[in-house]
Amino acid sequence: MKAIFSWVFYGIFLFTICSSPTVWTVSSSSDNQWKEILAIGEEKDYTIGADLTLNIEPDKYYCTSSDEIVLSGSLKGIFGPLSGKEITIERSNSSNVSIFLKSVTDTSGIYAISDILSEPGMYRYQAIYIPEDNNSDKTLKSSIRELFCTIPKESLDDRNTSPISMPKDDDSLVHLPMQSNISVHLISNVSDFFPGQQVFFTGHVTSQNRPVAYAPVFIQPETRGGSKVGEMIPYQTKNDGSVNISYHLTGPDPLLFSLIWQKSSNHPKVHSEPVFLIPSNGGIQPPTRIVHKTKTLDAFLENNTVESLNPFTIYGWYCGNDGLPQSLSPLDLVWFNFGERIWDQYQNSSQILTNADGLFECTVPAPQTPGTYLLAVKTHENTKVVYSNILPLTVIPAGEDVSESTDPEHPDSALPITRQIHITASLVPAHVSEEITLSIQPEGVSDDELQNSVLQIYYSENGIDWDLYREINPDLPNDDMMITFTPENPGYYYFRASVSDQTGIITSSLIIVIPVIK
Repeated sequence: MKAIFSWVFYGIFLFTICSSPTVWTVSSSSDNQWKEILAIGEEKDYTIGADLTLNIEPDKYYCTSSDEIVLSGSLKGIFGPLSGKEITIERSNSSNVSIFLKSVTDTSGIYAISDILSEPGMYRYQAIYIPEDNNSDKTLKSSIRELFCTIPKESLDDRNTSPISMPKDDDSLVHLPMQSNISVHLISNVSDFFPGQQVFFTGHVTSQNRPVAYAPVFIQPETRGGSKVGEMIPYQTKNDGSVNISYHLTGPDPLLFSLIWQKSSNHPKVHSEPVFLIPSNGGIQPPTRIVHKTKTLDAFLENNTVESLNPFTIYGWYCGNDGLPQSLSPLDLVWFNFGERIWDQYQNSSQILTNADGLFECTVPAPQTPGTYLLAVKTHENTKVVYSNILPLTVIPAGEDVSESTDPEHPDSALPITRQIHITASLVPAHVSEEITLSIQPEGVSDDELQNSVLQIYYSENGIDWDLYREINPDLPNDDMMITFTPENPGYYYFRASVSDQTGIITSSLIIVIPVIK
């Protein structure tokens, strides 16, 4: 038996020695030869792990009829770019008429084709790839991108000078002359507004010449002509029958607001004369909107760095469950304090109203104290609240001399050097149960400040709810401070840090996001 085992082992050894030169000499083999060597057949599915993207240039939401746009993207998988593949781009408009544009990927998996917006209305684009072979039945689709084609400015001017159409008569609404003993009034502090500006409304309800106190009332927003009517937003009158309301309004559409009061469910609704507001310009030009299947808020900052008390603008999209824009819907601008909870009572928290296309724009003054702040936008609903992505805003001292605070290595740069904390991760992305090392390095903070302070590291699994992960007393301020983290589940993990002393927060870091896969 031992002899047989020895001969088998000897034969395997000889086979290995003899076959080694063969393997070494095929380094110049062709792809087809390698398929034979590695036993890779023609039935390989190249769509495994493939991704199809779609971009639109110029990347802006509001376009004008006759504008030309360029649709481009890439088709790549785990085996590399897919070249010579036909891409179909489906274009649908407001009248639900679809046409299909064709393009072919090049050797890098890139495709491109142009399109002309022929008529006003909403346009939706989606790239589609259908494999032509029998190895895969998986159809790849890109995200849906949406833009709005407006009529020329001359026509807009004509529309703005056209008569104002009043709300249609409704059996449930009673006009004021019919009920002389009931008075419902609504006024605003302005007759026009800059997009993103906060507009204040004051309402008043009386019955029999007496104020109607603590009564539920509603404000009804709509576009002129009633093409888009928002849901009635509830409020309550005060002791003197008055109600104060404010919204940050977004262009480019003129808006109508009415105040509605109903004594009881078996009484008719009484509404005020509508307040008509006209935007002075179109506001920030947002990018093309990515249409999500679920209710989603996408938020952007016009500038990530702002001087103390100077205004800044946050803007974005509100997309409903059906993928359509949520028109004339109230949203809340909220802040997160360093106790990791929503800063509800912060003076710059505001209410926002989306426009007819689901776009929101809000301009508020920055905080007075320099540092890094976190803010987001959330839905105004009582249940199933949806939050946007969290945005970090860096506030620098007002009137700071830029010439004295520029980077000495890049003197032409206009970015000021401010107190901040840099966080870097050793693994991005990381795997479950794999140890991640985070390196924290304060910048612009003196050694004395560090030695008398505490470094706090926070983490979150959703970017909204934060927990304290570690506290460190920096004994060696000139060295990187290192901590480790071992994720137990796949997903996204958020980290940020702050340095604080007895007087409070000195500075904070931006948010770092670490994707973790199985």
